[in-house]
Amino acid sequence: MHAPSRSTVLPLLAGALLLGACEGSTGSLEPGEARLTVQLTDAPGDLAEAQVKISRIVLQGAEGGDSTSARQEFAVDAGGWIDLLDLAGGKLQELVGGAAVQPGTYSQLRLVIDDAYVVTTDDRVFATTGAELPAGITADGELKCPSCSQSGFKVKFPGGIQVQDATTLVVDFDVNQSFGHEAGKSGKYVLKPVLIGARKPGGTPLGSISGTVALAQGVTVPACGGAATLDLTRFVPTATAGATVKTGSAQAGGAYVIGSVPAGSYTLGVDPVGFANGDTLTFTAAATPASVAVSDGATASADYSVTAASCKVGS
Repeated sequence: MHAPSRSTVLPLLAGALLLGACEGSTGSLEPGEARLTVQLTDAPGDLAEAQVKISRIVLQGAEGGDSTSARQEFAVDAGGWIDLLDLAGGKLQELVGGAAVQPGTYSQLRLVIDDAYVVTTDDRVFATTGAELPAGITADGELKCPSCSQSGFKVKFPGGIQVQDATTLVVDFDVNQSFGHEAGKSGKYVLKPVLIGARKPGGTPLGSISGTVALAQGVTVPACGGAATLDLTRFVPTATAGATVKTGSAQAGGAYVIGSVPAGSYTLGVDPVGFANGDTLTFTAAATPASVAVSDGATASADYSVTAASCKVGS
């Protein structure tokens, strides 16, 4: 039996929902301590569901200077699955809420994922070996995850991690880049998380980029990936600033949003979309303006014009 509809597996998240925190995350702080909150968001991918179980958050200190060398771990409530696609468009879910930590500079943050599974758009299920799937769901194939339940996956924080006073860290789990069909004809999926972090000091909200996507006259979205008809929901807008790449989602009518964007200057582009059968859908598009400046808590605007769309059939 395959996956039931998403609404029967995990209710759609509304706003920020607390998953868990380490011991001592409530109450008054000791002198010299800070409070840490870790939130999760997502950029969308070409899947019906992308479910993960995150058990721990690891904060690793750096050596030298005024940095904190201690390794600190925070337990995350592992009582349920998180559908990453429910977090697209800048929605947030708390993994750690107000935990007491030493202030200072940290070298890295890691997410420890115990289990994961995906449901493809043609209703097939791929799960990590030994995963306890929700009732009524049976895996059709394997989701390979070499580092699951081991050292965890590193979150990229350009410029390092500064934890002072009340600090909120937002982790963007990019589904479009993290889950992929294994090369060759094995029929397996592979999980190699692409995790981008941003700091929200004092709870400062992150920015966003939004606008419209329009097809130029005579341009249509071709059939691809086994689907007879496709629309602009397959368009994946991107915003790039150095090593930071944020992706967003578009609606069938053409409106798009790239959420949870740290302040900075971003160049806009579009990602190709790969399908489970090996097909690749590519849009040729230009944004006006081609780059935007994003401020904390503000929305930058740009519109895309699609001049071509093509499907490369997989071998």
